[in-house]
Amino acid sequence: MKKILLLISVLLTLPIFVSGEEDVRLQKVKNPEENSLARQAMAKILLKDKAPDLGPVFESILKNKKEDPKMRIISARAMGELLYNTAAPLLMSTIKDTEEPVDLRQSCMDSLGVFADKKTFVEVGTGIVNFDDESNRISLSYLEAFEKSKFRKDKDILLLLAQFLGASFNIDVKKKAIAELSESNDKQTLTILMISLSDRIAGVRKVALKSLTKMGGSSMVPLFISRLEDEKNEEIKGLLLDELLKLQIPKLKSIWLEELEKRVEEEKKGQIKAKIAKVLERVKKAQAGSDSGATGQKTFTAPVKTVTAEGEAPAAK
Repeated sequence: MKKILLLISVLLTLPIFVSGEEDVRLQKVKNPEENSLARQAMAKILLKDKAPDLGPVFESILKNKKEDPKMRIISARAMGELLYNTAAPLLMSTIKDTEEPVDLRQSCMDSLGVFADKKTFVEVGTGIVNFDDESNRISLSYLEAFEKSKFRKDKDILLLLAQFLGASFNIDVKKKAIAELSESNDKQTLTILMISLSDRIAGVRKVALKSLTKMGGSSMVPLFISRLEDEKNEEIKGLLLDELLKLQIPKLKSIWLEELEKRVEEEKKGQIKAKIAKVLERVKKAQAGSDSGATGQKTFTAPVKTVTAEGEAPAAK
């Protein structure tokens, strides 16, 4: 197939260079009666050469729902390569059109992400969850576009990413959203990630746990202790305890000491029980003011004051 496309492109290009008629190439791309493979090959040549007047041509092809599907996808991608921001409204309407093929909508999202301004990012991202059954694929494209954008630290758009942590989204979308949210030290962002510790997917809870440790540091200690009772997955429970053992233990209210004592008493698993006992020992030292700090490889500080000294936990019961 590649050899055929190459041969077609050479044959189509040769007479054009001889005659010097640059517009002939555009005419071939625009003409739906031309051979599909020939049009695709010519379109790629024009893009590579950065030929003038391409934007309106590709915009016209994308707009025509009766056009060759592959040509529409090439046209959608071309908008990003050309930085043709005039087509932003068309790209956005195509993304939100549930009757359009999902591959085309993803290509439109990829291109829109290249040059979208903040207003466009917010508008196209709002309500993706309500689009259709393909919202997971469209949302993943949105997050990938956001990752490449200049708005990664923008609070308004970061809060918009919270929608991707809803029950209807799959693990890939949720993990991507958490990764982007964890780049912020905003208090509201931290709260969103706390909710993810209760997600039904264990892999999501695992990623959220790591992100919370990174963002909240020792202020997360009460929250992690409170999660020990509800967490049924042994691997995640072990991770909770590992993170607790890495963190500087602040002085806590006695309810957290009592909670850990209860967990040690009720826990039947040997390894988990031993870890809880270690955490309990460190909490006791902190209460007495003699804790020497984290025992793991890394100690995190708390850039967001979600829990003050002797304060209640964010998810206190």
